[in-house]
Amino acid sequence: MHLTMNQLNNPFFGSLHYKERTNSTMIDARLNPTHGAVFLTDYQEEGKGRYPTRKWISYPDDLTFTLTLAQNQITLAGPLPLLIALSIYRVMMSLFSQVERCHLSIKWPNDILLNSRKLAGILCQSYDDYYFIGIGLNIHSRKDELQDRENHLPSFTAIGLNDVLSSRIDKYILLEKILQTIHLTLHDIQWLTYFNQVLYKPTYPITYEVGSSIITGYIEYTSSEGALCIRDISSNDRVYIYAGEVIRR
Repeated sequence: MHLTMNQLNNPFFGSLHYKERTNSTMIDARLNPTHGAVFLTDYQEEGKGRYPTRKWISYPDDLTFTLTLAQNQITLAGPLPLLIALSIYRVMMSLFSQVERCHLSIKWPNDILLNSRKLAGILCQSYDDYYFIGIGLNIHSRKDELQDRENHLPSFTAIGLNDVLSSRIDKYILLEKILQTIHLTLHDIQWLTYFNQVLYKPTYPITYEVGSSIITGYIEYTSSEGALCIRDISSNDRVYIYAGEVIRR
C-alpha cells in the first residue's frame, strides 16, 4: 500500500509515514515529530495504553495511527483527549446513523463504545512541544475472538465495524474523515455540551481507584476542565476525578 499526500487530504498539511509493521506508531512519531504528520501502520506489535502495563494490539484490518500536532500551531477549545474522543464519536455516528440497535457512547476519558463494547481507544501524550495522538479503531474483529484488546480486567469486550456494518469500510477514506473531523472539533466551543450528551453513564455505580483512594459512585457529567464528576454513594457528595482507574463496574 502506497499513499501520498495527493491521495490523502490532510487538513493539517502534514506528511504521511507508512509502515506495514511497526512496534508502535507513537514511538515512530516521537522519533520524527512534525506538525500534522500521520504515522500509520497495518500491524502494531507494542502499542501503548493509558497505563504502562497495558498494550493495544492491532490487526491488519484495523486503523492504527498517530497524529502529531505542534502545540504552538493549534488552539484547543478544551482538554485534548476529550476533543479527540468526541471527534471519533462524530465520525462513527455518521457511519451508524442508519443502523438499527446501535448505541454509541464515550467512556471517559478515551474510549468509544458501541453497544457497551470497545470500538476505539485513544492515547494522547505531550512531549517536546508536540501533542502525540494515538488512535486505534477496530474495523475487523471475528465474533469468536471478541476480547479485551488491552488485556486487563474489568474489560469491555471489543467489537469491530465489520461486525455491525453490512458494507466494507475503506480504512484510508475513514482516516481522512477522522483527520478532517479532528481539525474541526479542536475549535468547537460547544464541545462540552455534545460530550456530556454522549457520555457513557450506566445506571449502576462504578468503582474507581484514585491514587490511594477507592471511590464508588454514579457518573453524572464531565467538567470543562475534563474531570469526571461522580456522585459518591457513601457521602452523596460530588467527587471530581482527573485521573483514575476503573476497578469494578
